[in-house]
Amino acid sequence: MPPLPKKAVQFSWYTPYNNVDNQTASNELWDKISSSHGLIAVDHQSAKEKQWLESMPVPGDEGKGLYLLESYHQLHCLVSSRLPTGTNAPTDH
Repeated sequence: MPPLPKKAVQFSWYTPYNNVDNQTASNELWDKISSSHGLIAVDHQSAKEKQWLESMPVPGDEGKGLYLLESYHQLHCLVSSRLPTGTNAPTDH
C-alpha cells in the first residue's frame, strides 16, 4: 500500500463554522458535513500483515474486510456533540 500524502494545514479559530454573528449559517455548514465517508476495503492478508484486527467481510467480496478510518469516526462524534440534548445522538461510544 503506498504511503498517504502529507500536507501541512494551518487552522484558524474564526471560521464560518463558528460564526457567532450568524448561527444559522454556521449550523447549515455543520449540517452539510458527512461523516459517512471513510469506509475502506482491505484484503484480509494485507490487514493481517499490518497486524490490524480482523474486520467484518465486505458484502459481496468476502476476501476483504471493511474498515472505518478513525478520523471519520471522530468527525461523526464531533458533529453529533453539537446536537441538542434529547435528540437521537449516539452516546454509547
